Amino acid sequence: MCFAIPGQIQETWPDKGTVFATVDFAGTVRTVCLAFLPELGPGDWVIVQGGYAVSSVGPDEVDKVMESMRVADILP
Repeated sequence: MCFAIPGQIQETWPDKGTVFATVDFAGTVRTVCLAFLPELGPGDWVIVQGGYAVSSVGPDEVDKVMESMRVADILP
């Protein structure tokens, strides 16, 4: 089973025709490939699988997920 935490895109850049992003996952920052969602940019929220952003998430949904994770004592 996978556990997905929404991450917020901080910056994007092209590299050899593919868009990459720095994404903040509740304080952990990772580089993510935006090949499937190249139209996204800073401030957008994503779900990532295997280093690729696979879906975007609206801010209302992010708030619900993060609150649920806090209640479950998964996040501080």
